[in-house]
Amino acid sequence: MNTSPTTASVPVPTADETTLRPLADLLKRSFPFSPEAAPLWDTHAQAAIERSNAAPAIVQTRARVAAGEIPAPEAALALLFVLDQAVDAGSVAEACGRELFAALRADGWLLDAGETTGSDGAGDGTEDQVRAALTVTTFDGLLIAADWGTLTRDEPLAGDHVLGLGGAGRTLAAITPRMPVELACDIGTGCGIQALLLAAHSARVIATDISTRALAIAELNAGLNGIESIEFRAGDMLAPIDEPVDLLVANPPFVITPQGETQTFEYRDGGQPGDAIMAGLIAGIPGRLRPDGNAVLLGNWEYHAAGKHSAPGKPPGGLTAPDAVVTEVPAPIRWCEELSTPGSPAAETSMLLIEREHLDPVAYAETWIRDGGVARMSGRWQADTTAWLNDFGTRGVARIGFGWIRMHRAPTPSQRALHHLRETGPLAGDTATLAAVLDTRLAVLEWLAGTDDAGLERTAFIRGQDLVEHRHHTPGEDEPHTITYEQGTGFGRTITADTALAGLLGVSDGSLSLGAISDALAQLLEADPAALRAQLTGQVRQLLADGFLFPVLDSGAGELNTR
Repeated sequence: MNTSPTTASVPVPTADETTLRPLADLLKRSFPFSPEAAPLWDTHAQAAIERSNAAPAIVQTRARVAAGEIPAPEAALALLFVLDQAVDAGSVAEACGRELFAALRADGWLLDAGETTGSDGAGDGTEDQVRAALTVTTFDGLLIAADWGTLTRDEPLAGDHVLGLGGAGRTLAAITPRMPVELACDIGTGCGIQALLLAAHSARVIATDISTRALAIAELNAGLNGIESIEFRAGDMLAPIDEPVDLLVANPPFVITPQGETQTFEYRDGGQPGDAIMAGLIAGIPGRLRPDGNAVLLGNWEYHAAGKHSAPGKPPGGLTAPDAVVTEVPAPIRWCEELSTPGSPAAETSMLLIEREHLDPVAYAETWIRDGGVARMSGRWQADTTAWLNDFGTRGVARIGFGWIRMHRAPTPSQRALHHLRETGPLAGDTATLAAVLDTRLAVLEWLAGTDDAGLERTAFIRGQDLVEHRHHTPGEDEPHTITYEQGTGFGRTITADTALAGLLGVSDGSLSLGAISDALAQLLEADPAALRAQLTGQVRQLLADGFLFPVLDSGAGELNTR
């Protein structure tokens, strides 16, 4: 058992610029923060770190130092800030320089090892060793400090634990649009990673959080990276936002937990029953967006058995949840529909919801109990499991969805689109293009919402440049029995095309309208022109929604708003 205190008992270091700047410069020259620095451990140990196992990296680094392969000062920073090890104070002072070493101790970045283990240091070898108060990682050229977690410590996390960059944070960064904006907002900023990324393309950034510890660490990270354009505001979710914004991002505390029955964690528990925190965000975001403003967030939502409420209590705006639940419509889409009274901001706000995962209540409870650092089959594990399953049972929860939500204040109410994709498979291509894929997909959906069938028939389309055609033949046969098209980016969808649709995709280079192509195919295939046109029009609508085709608009028809 690691006897270090929980991270809540370690004060956040002082955000002193005279210490932060030289510390940042030092880290950016060192492994693993610099890609040019010689590695201290191999790729297998790095893969283990990514699986939340630091032991191989610790073993390899300590062994190389002991064997004299690398000087102790070269390993000091990685051992301190990545691997959570007690390090000889002399080695750290040599790595940092005496002046910076003294400042790091004075500002609370470095703590006496005896202090962090609860020892008085006498005779146990810790009196001349130090440990780091926070861990530091790097992402997209930024340095990110956060509390130590389950990578190196085996005790349950503290309630005010500030999470570092994880899978959810990386996903949110990948799906966030990166157009230049005047004002961006990061709701539930945590360690501040999204706010730091927003600062690169926003004149101003507002970052909010209910956790005073999170705000302190986020402000520390802004100083560590020399970013001065972020304003940090304390408050719950959207409450501190008193002006409309161009871009809003949120990785909110969306985890559904049994209220009052288990330990809560500020970084993941919103303090409301069921998925009410998501309902509140969906209700409040449209009114916080400027015209043409965008929002992107992650979240969980519940699916219920028939006869149970579709949302806990009363959703925002005084709406009551129906007694009979439409189980296949995700709650965020339904909430947006219910809130869309004529003239309301919600009625002018599009939503693209990409559902990435479904979990049953048992798997969901296990995931988040383990996330809190609870030992499997301990008394607390058993008690938490009971509380979670009982809580889900009271609302008839059948499964829990997780996914991404993109919202946009549409140009007109007629162009507002609500669309749901269930994409649980692996992504195709480079995730660096993901935000652009979603930008374009939402713009096409809004164009579709405002375009009738006659408008589709007058429009020329171009197939996606990432499409690959596959023709499947029975051996010895000249004609294919199946033709499929596969996307090379985004969600990597594959469709099967009939002869007419394959013909349309083959000539969709932007030169001919859908109507002209349909008439030519009807003559070639000896098909009824009206029936084929109706068939292709319906198929084209689906292909546009799925990102296989894109409209080519003339100057008089405007252009897609891909923001």
